[in-house]
Amino acid sequence: MQCNCNKHITPLKITENKQGKKKAARRGRAFIEMAVPAFVFMLIPKCPVCLAGYIALATGAGISLTTATYMRIGLIIACVASLVYFVFKQVSKYLFHN
Repeated sequence: MQCNCNKHITPLKITENKQGKKKAARRGRAFIEMAVPAFVFMLIPKCPVCLAGYIALATGAGISLTTATYMRIGLIIACVASLVYFVFKQVSKYLFHN
């Protein structure tokens, strides 16, 4: 009579390895989701004149200072809102799914 133990070990190792890669990919994606808004938030200029200048350099189109002020405020709100969303998503995953 032969022992069939080796047949059961190999599929488990393959399954564990695939699950580990999926978890690592999820963690990497979660890091990127958090890093992108933080990076954009870091790059937002402190004054509307600088933002208007950057837009003029990048696109060749000029915008008014009032528009640049509103765009800057909108970018700040969008970055903070997305950071809050991703933080809440990560915290709720640990609080409610464990």
